[in-house]
Amino acid sequence: MQALGKVTFGYRDMNINKKLIGNSVYFSHLNEGKAFYEGRIDWCKKDVEITLCLENGLIQENLKVAEILWEHQQKWNSSIEDIILKKVWGKTWVEDEGEIISSEDFLKRIGLVSINIEEAEFNFLYHDGGLYYGHAIQVTGNTKEGPKYADAPI
Repeated sequence: MQALGKVTFGYRDMNINKKLIGNSVYFSHLNEGKAFYEGRIDWCKKDVEITLCLENGLIQENLKVAEILWEHQQKWNSSIEDIILKKVWGKTWVEDEGEIISSEDFLKRIGLVSINIEEAEFNFLYHDGGLYYGHAIQVTGNTKEGPKYADAPI
């Protein structure tokens, strides 16, 4: 396997983090911040932001979550889209004004912006495609239970 994205990894004195991230097939290119690694990466052939949190000593767990997600992107993407359709689609604010939109069109209009992995949980953030007056769509969960929550709260 080869790494996805440009390698621009920055080092810090924390050798375990350097080794874990630096040896990662998918994430060796991320830039290190004070409490996180961040960068851009391909998710299902789309360029998105990613953040792996270093806080609370959970970098190993966070990296494991990230690698599980990336190894099975299509499966995870489908389950995330499923919960978005179950919890968010049909509850669009624009629809209240008369626009009816199919599930396929809904998924085409929204777009993944970023993935945050913190405390061994993932958070996918989507732009709303103009359906919620600029409010983002958020999906959270973990690799054991899958996506647990989806809403447009932001």
